[in-house]
Formats: sequence, C-alpha cells, structure tokens
Amino acid sequence: MKNNNRREIARLPKCPRLVPRRVHEITQIVFVQSNPQPADVLFVFGSSCEDQWEPVAKAYKDGLAPFIYLSGGTLNTSGEPISFSTKKALIRLGVPQEMIVTDVRSQNTLQDAQFARAFFTDKSRKIIHRRIIFACKAPHSGRCLLTMRKVFPESELFSLAYPFSFQGQNIQASDWQETELGRSVVWGEYQRILLYSARGDIAQQ
Repeated sequence: MKNNNRREIARLPKCPRLVPRRVHEITQIVFVQSNPQPADVLFVFGSSCEDQWEPVAKAYKDGLAPFIYLSGGTLNTSGEPISFSTKKALIRLGVPQEMIVTDVRSQNTLQDAQFARAFFTDKSRKIIHRRIIFACKAPHSGRCLLTMRKVFPESELFSLAYPFSFQGQNIQASDWQETELGRSVVWGEYQRILLYSARGDIAQQ
C-alpha cells in the first residue's frame, strides 16, 4: 500500500449502478460486525477523521484489554501524528495515559499492523498478543480484518467497528447504498480490498 498522499484509488471514486445482489455482496465484504471480546491488547487503526472514540474508551474501561495500542504516524491538520490526537481524546474520555502506547511511524493500514507486530514481538517486550481487539471505523472494518489476518495469522481477532460519520453523514452497513456519498465511500473501500488482496498485501477473503 502506498502513502495516503499518493492514492492508487481515489478516496471518493464514482460508484457504478449496483443491483441489490451486488449491494449485499459488497456490504458483506466491506463491513465486519462489531464483536469485541476479552483480549491481550486493544489495537486501534489510525484515522485522520474526527472519529467517535467513546466505544474504544468503553472497551478499555470495561476491562476487555489491559492496554491500548494506537497506530498512526500521518500528520493531522495541526501538524501532529494522528495517534497523538487520538490519545488526547481517549485521555479526555477517562483512559489512563500510562495505559496507551502510540506509534508515530505508520503511514497506512498495512504499516499500522506491521509496526504493531514489530512492537509486540520485540525481544525486550515480548507482549502477548494471542487475542487482539482491532478497532476501526465501520466502513474500514473489512479491510482492517484482512490486514490483521495477514500480519497476525496466529492471533484470534475480534472487531470493534465504531460508527463513522463523513461530511455530516453516517456511513453504515444498513443504508450506505442510499446516498451518493455513501456509495462512493464504500465503493472505494471495496476497490482497495480487491486491489490489496490481489497484490498480497492483505489476506484473501
């Protein structure tokens, strides 16, 4: 996968006309049902959007994982890594600062997972990661799952797919096909899954 500044697939590509059967197929691939379970680590994929971090904070405070790993080295509009702004949001929501680890290097979804694996398996740490909750926005969840399967094939994976609002509109599995923006967001994710899967960057479906 390439840096977000050099997108191989436009962020909002034009979606072709889709028949209901195709809509169902794409929905099943792009969206993963949220199912967080007790785990060794709560891994959060980087996001440059103003996401809803309450579900992530709740999962930690409910005791589902002993610590949170935040990925994301891409700079936000204020010039700081997105993992830093996410950390600030989680601290405001009551997560102890010392229970948050931040990555400041990763520039895309694949690197998010790869750098996390390097951190967990470092000989000085040897962090247990047999069970991982991965948190991401709902329309990114399918690609994140396939990325985690590729990078952490030995781990049991549990999704925490939180709601995502873009340009004031919720993009969700139930009705994404009903608006032009929803179709564009989801069609773009679907195309990325096809491309990265064919290239071997993520696991096969």
